[in-house]
Amino acid sequence: MCFPVYDCLFCIKLDVATKIIGIVYTILTAGLTVLFGVPLVLAWDALPHSRACFYAAMALAMGALCVASCVLILGAFWEKPFFFLPWVVTASLTSVPLMATCVVGMVTLPLRHASADSAADESCIISVYFVHAILLFYFSCVVNSRRKELLVREKNIAIDSLMFSTIQNEYRDKV
Repeated sequence: MCFPVYDCLFCIKLDVATKIIGIVYTILTAGLTVLFGVPLVLAWDALPHSRACFYAAMALAMGALCVASCVLILGAFWEKPFFFLPWVVTASLTSVPLMATCVVGMVTLPLRHASADSAADESCIISVYFVHAILLFYFSCVVNSRRKELLVREKNIAIDSLMFSTIQNEYRDKV
């Protein structure tokens, strides 16, 4: 689903970009987990049921993304491509529906609001989420490209090791 990327933003190597993405995204998702979790804990009884459910769902989703980001950081520093997969899958599966939701929101915006003030506020929020979805998709492509780069490197190391042991065994048989 991701397209190949060779440099992040045309100047940062994939290994550095993956570490930066992991750290920044971990901080952001941890902050959003707290942002959605605190009102839920402090005002559980005062919140309407629908809003409490929304806050709970968002806090759980951001917590899951935070865990995936922590696993991404481990994978980036330890160079373990398997650890990249939870973040790539989560980011890809989050970005595409978010883009679609933003497009639907912008198309139906004139149908829902008669006042220009509330429509302007909503269109600003929708635009921010749309930019976030595009960046999230791009970052998932960057991280997936780094994952593939590490997989190819591991495969080449395994082939080199196999060839070395074969040559060593042939040499030993001749001596």
